[in-house]
Amino acid sequence: MQLKQCNTAALCHLLEGYHGTAAIVEMGCITVDNTIKVLQKDLRRHQTGIAELETENEELKNDVEKSRSHIKTLANQLSRHLEDCEKDSDSENHDADEDDVVDEQDSVEEDELEVKHLYTSVLATSDPSLLDITQYIHAKGGDRLPEAQPTLKDITDQHLEEKVIEKFGHLMKNIRAAQRKRTKASDSTSLDTIKASICDPSDDGDAPGAVQAPLSTNQQCGITPAQCQSRQKVKWEVRICKRTQLPEDHEWRKAKYDSAFRLTMISDDEDEYNEAGEKTHCYISHHPAWRSDLLQVLLDEIDQITDPKPVMKLTIYNEPQHIAISGTTWGDTEDPEVLEDKKRKHKEYIEDIKCKKTKQNEAASSEKSKQKSKKNRKSKKKKTEASWSREDNHNEDQDEQQENNNEDDEDDDQPVQKWLCGGDPDRTVWLVAMRSK
Repeated sequence: MQLKQCNTAALCHLLEGYHGTAAIVEMGCITVDNTIKVLQKDLRRHQTGIAELETENEELKNDVEKSRSHIKTLANQLSRHLEDCEKDSDSENHDADEDDVVDEQDSVEEDELEVKHLYTSVLATSDPSLLDITQYIHAKGGDRLPEAQPTLKDITDQHLEEKVIEKFGHLMKNIRAAQRKRTKASDSTSLDTIKASICDPSDDGDAPGAVQAPLSTNQQCGITPAQCQSRQKVKWEVRICKRTQLPEDHEWRKAKYDSAFRLTMISDDEDEYNEAGEKTHCYISHHPAWRSDLLQVLLDEIDQITDPKPVMKLTIYNEPQHIAISGTTWGDTEDPEVLEDKKRKHKEYIEDIKCKKTKQNEAASSEKSKQKSKKNRKSKKKKTEASWSREDNHNEDQDEQQENNNEDDEDDDQPVQKWLCGGDPDRTVWLVAMRSK
């Protein structure tokens, strides 16, 4: 009886465990179903996105094919244009070789105008040269740089034109900078030559054994020393000089702070701009974010020290309002007003002398021009008289020949017509018109 009760209890316990396991399994199935539904929704969303991307890809492929066909036509046009340009350049060179006598001053002025136009030109989107450049890039870019072939196939014309315009701007900027350097270098070279010729005691050139010092790289490029030094370098030089004014036992004079006074590539200064966006030639100084507090305290204390070697440009001297007016009351011979009046009169006197000299020069030049014109008129008159005398001799010879002809034809009744040349009786020409029988 007891064994039967134990079995019944065990069976009940097993049934309870089975029901609990069934509930857990049912909950797990529901969770799995929900997860499957969510995954199916995500799958459908991804499939729609993939379909949209495929359509966009097809559209892009069509655009690329159209661009490639357009590029081919442009490349053909560019090749033809380059051939025409080469022919034109050859013809221009041939014409230039034939013109041996050319005015040097006119050619120099034309070159200067062309260079000025070149340095100030801007490549616009409507410029036909831009189309030529882009066509040449598409045609020859892959041959010159094989790595660029995939990019040239996919790049758009608008993007390529923007890059060409940007590169053209950089090139023109470099050309203008190089031209300024060459101008400065030529000016400095001419000044050095003049100074050397003045200081040289010999008239024939350099003294025997003298060696001309070669120009430095900065002189050859036309770079001034001020351009070689940045604001950062000058600023740190001033700080190093101020540091030497501190006592020897000062904290900032220790060797561990030497690295703080070394020149770096990062400057503390930034350009200041006005409301119109233009530079004011002033600078805003502020410490960078990476600088430590200790380093900033060090530099602030160093900057507060008076500069032992201040810049002469910023030196302030005594101004007129700080000085008492001198004059006879202070023992001077004359008052400042009298001195100013004398200076003004002397200046007017000098200006009058200059005006008289200019008038005299103008009168002399006009007199010379009159004499020259008078001589020219006389020479022209002599030439005219000589030509008239030659014509008179020629006319006399014609008259004699005509008289001989008239003697031979005395029996013929021919009318004689008298023609006057210019109304001058001395230059009368007799012409006999022979009437046909």
